[in-house]
Amino acid sequence: MKLTRIVLMVAGTCSLLAANAMADGLVRLASDEIHYVTQETEPSPSDITPEPDLLSDAEEDGYGYYDPYTGDPWELFSETRRGLKIGGWFQLGYHTEGANGVGVGLPWDFPTGVGNAKVSPFNNYPNVLQLHQAWMYAEKVAESNGSGWDWGFRFDCVYGTDGQDTQAYGSEPGNWDTTWDAGGFYGLAIPQLYAEVTYNDLKVKAGKFFRTVGYQKVQAPENFFYSHALSFLIAPYTHTGFLAEYPIADCATLYGGWAAGWDTGFDHNGGDIFLGGFSVLLTDTISLTYMTTMGDYGFVLPGPGSDPDAYSHSIVLDWQVTDRLNYVLEADYLENGVLAPYGPVVAYNQYLFYTLNDRWAVGGRFDWFQVLGTDREFSDFTIGANYRPHPNLVIRPEIRVDVFDPDVGAQDSTVFGIDAILTY
Repeated sequence: MKLTRIVLMVAGTCSLLAANAMADGLVRLASDEIHYVTQETEPSPSDITPEPDLLSDAEEDGYGYYDPYTGDPWELFSETRRGLKIGGWFQLGYHTEGANGVGVGLPWDFPTGVGNAKVSPFNNYPNVLQLHQAWMYAEKVAESNGSGWDWGFRFDCVYGTDGQDTQAYGSEPGNWDTTWDAGGFYGLAIPQLYAEVTYNDLKVKAGKFFRTVGYQKVQAPENFFYSHALSFLIAPYTHTGFLAEYPIADCATLYGGWAAGWDTGFDHNGGDIFLGGFSVLLTDTISLTYMTTMGDYGFVLPGPGSDPDAYSHSIVLDWQVTDRLNYVLEADYLENGVLAPYGPVVAYNQYLFYTLNDRWAVGGRFDWFQVLGTDREFSDFTIGANYRPHPNLVIRPEIRVDVFDPDVGAQDSTVFGIDAILTY
């Protein structure tokens, strides 16, 4: 079965990365200097000539040599004394079309598997060097340091081929940013605009903000890979509502709030959901996060028996195995009347990242999910790298293999992609 072959590919990749990690550790051990302890009289502090601080403007990397490119990132607008910060990034990317001629992702009508005329959001404009995200944000973080009051806000604006995909398409047509398209694949969106207050340890934000579920993010600098896992495409991207968070212990935080459905922009559209969950630090190196949305999602897609009531959750286990090796497991579940008469969707994602040095990191991702009650399975296997020639610049090449069940109407596909992100 194709899924079995993919699993074997993942196992082989993990074995190679683990072997690389062990070999790297042996090389480092052999090259470390041996220091002998000798008994001698220590000089007086006044006799010691202070050495110049060669790393005032840059850092020394883990291998002991001076590298002017691993210091702090340059900022166009430094944070003010009142805590106001303005920043952003530019993301340019290119990817091939694959066997289906549409880039990566699912057929938009994946539950039925009928046709392939429409494709899922993100990385669906192949064979073109494109501006994915021209992003700007302004924020003031509410920080009370556990005592007293403080306030803050966040504003995000994005233009590019990802702009259309982050608009409030769960709203009624014509509301908020749903009509801010620039023709073709480009568009403008305001995915976040919220205020927040904090009192002692309690923090509450209200407005439009990014989703709480899942490991991946809409913001390009927050992700290791250029493309998104398949399960990222069946979850909300934004909410309009409020969300509270409260640490019940040093190692555990609770979240809870309300939102007007999925992907709405300051309008109701019938949406009425609870969102919340918890995060807990199981050990010094392992964290577990559970987040859910449940209720009326606020929009109905055409289909027999379709309705907006739904439940979804995401469970993320993040394990920092060593200083260099990081493993992430994500389990997602979606039960949505929009999928009727098909069953819920289950998905499992695995990530493995290995940091080679301050400039290079490599990673692998295996993503699988199935529409329950059917034989339709989807999976993708991605390997990629992050290269950082400068603290403000990262280049992310990747090779991705998508495997579809034959009944879906899409062919198995291999896509090469590369992008660059410049922050300011």
